[in-house]
Amino acid sequence: MTSRLRHSLTMRLALVFALLAFVSLTLLGVALYRDLERELIRRDDAALVNRIDQLRTFLNDSNTLDLIKTKPALFQNMLGNREALLTIGAPGQKPLLVVNPGNLAVPSLAPVAMDHPLALADVQHYPSVDGVPFAALAATIGSGDLGSLQVVTGRLMTERTAVLANY
Repeated sequence: MTSRLRHSLTMRLALVFALLAFVSLTLLGVALYRDLERELIRRDDAALVNRIDQLRTFLNDSNTLDLIKTKPALFQNMLGNREALLTIGAPGQKPLLVVNPGNLAVPSLAPVAMDHPLALADVQHYPSVDGVPFAALAATIGSGDLGSLQVVTGRLMTERTAVLANY
């Protein structure tokens, strides 16, 4: 009878250990997944902020505005995919440039003021465009000759969604 108790106690301890190991590894996996998701979101947001910062510098040159008007395809090629969105224009007027190869719905965003340094918190996140997360950012940019322009940039997060699905 003591052999049966001992075997039963050993079995119970093994099951408890297995259960604790399973729960620990599951929690670790969930934590690593969430960290990866946060890092990918931060990276994608930083890319949008950097795009606006570059445009703030780029659009101060009047030659750039002429280039936008005469060769908009150049800007379309710079973005290079169907998931990107970029509009540049004066508020309340027809945009000077619209790069929207995927025909994404342009969100109405309050632009970040020119004197406000852009931050990751300024990026707006939308839960789903055809099942894929979408992030966008709008900012006011000084352009010299044309005064202030509003820039909206955004991107479908298909790559991020695929990475997380594989993970």
